[in-house]
Amino acid sequence: MTRIMLDAGHAGLYYNASPVVEGYFESRAMWSLAEKLKTALERRGFEVGLTRSSIDDDPPLEVRGRRADG
Repeated sequence: MTRIMLDAGHAGLYYNASPVVEGYFESRAMWSLAEKLKTALERRGFEVGLTRSSIDDDPPLEVRGRRADG
């Protein structure tokens, strides 16, 4: 089975606000996208993991890389 690890990037609900679009935060958008992509890939038979367990989880990059190992 093909395994895929997704990293949604920035953590937190209010990280990296858009200077143009009020209420848009990159952290929330990327977390939402990663969850939707995970669901879509699983429906197609892939084994999918996330490098973070929640939107507030913020492990260092080294830890994220280790979670993707294998």
